[in-house]
Amino acid sequence: GERRCHRCQRMSADKKQQQLHLVMDAGFVRTTLLCLCVEVAMLFAAYSHPPLRFWAMDTYEEIKLKMLGAAHHMAWWSVLGLLSSSCCVLQIILNAFSFGCAGFNTLLGPVRPPCIAFTLIAQCVSWYVALPLRFQWAPTAATTITSLLLTFSPELLYVYNKRRLAADNNASPAVAAAGASAARSE
Repeated sequence: GERRCHRCQRMSADKKQQQLHLVMDAGFVRTTLLCLCVEVAMLFAAYSHPPLRFWAMDTYEEIKLKMLGAAHHMAWWSVLGLLSSSCCVLQIILNAFSFGCAGFNTLLGPVRPPCIAFTLIAQCVSWYVALPLRFQWAPTAATTITSLLLTFSPELLYVYNKRRLAADNNASPAVAAAGASAARSE
């Protein structure tokens, strides 16, 4: 009975871990690589078939112009850079003010693998364009660093919270012992 209970608790903890949608979760890297392969295949197919390529280019330009127009109209240039990880940035702000979890991961966590695959493709294309143009290296490197930080901010937040929790757990016995010692001396 007791052995089964521990196994159930461990399985429950594993399920909670899987729901975090982190790179270290089982199957996450495999899913991301699969998404990367599918996205590259779709891009190759679109590039190989001229009518599809022209339609994709026109659609891309139309979306880009609408987004840039909206950002310019509302003076939200910085918002464009945060769109890919807005849930995590908002979560960090909520954590900073001790508001707790907003639940963004439940909705947006499952789409992380295709988004990470797309970000990787975008960064590769960015560097492909920038490599022959030495003056583009610094801005491209800054974009890559920003993309990496935003892409992996859920993992950074997880590690930070885990370390903070471990530090709190380690400090608790010392604080309790100090409090007991102070109470005895009174």
